[in-house]
Amino acid sequence: MKKLPYSLEAEKAVLGAMLVSREALLNSVVRLSIDDFYVEDHKLIFDTIRTVYNKGVNVDAVTVIEQFILNNTIGQLSNKEDTVYDLILNVVSASNVEEYIRIIQDKTILRKLVLLAEDVSNKWQTEEINDIADYVAKVESDTLNITRSR
Repeated sequence: MKKLPYSLEAEKAVLGAMLVSREALLNSVVRLSIDDFYVEDHKLIFDTIRTVYNKGVNVDAVTVIEQFILNNTIGQLSNKEDTVYDLILNVVSASNVEEYIRIIQDKTILRKLVLLAEDVSNKWQTEEINDIADYVAKVESDTLNITRSR
């Protein structure tokens, strides 16, 4: 599988900040979705943090790991508990979470554009495009939908 655009550092920084700062947690839960994360472990951690938050429980490493245990999903993490604790240890600055979120969102847009371009490339090779005007309009619409999220 081809590697798509993402920022490992920004993903780790946001997740770590969510575990140590309520403000970072609130900003991240509102502005990001599970699909904004590229690394599978990070998707699982974000989803679990969001679950803990939605339950009204204070979010920290212990409550997140406990939720993984309750969901019986901790085995899906490649590094088990160490992954969650490592995120806290590697928090550069929770005050920069807005910038980290922007980086993640930019990478999400790039991934979507790359996938759309691949789809366009594959379509002309595998299917006959009868009405080019309709097809171009669809591609333009898809592109606008992706870029509007910025």
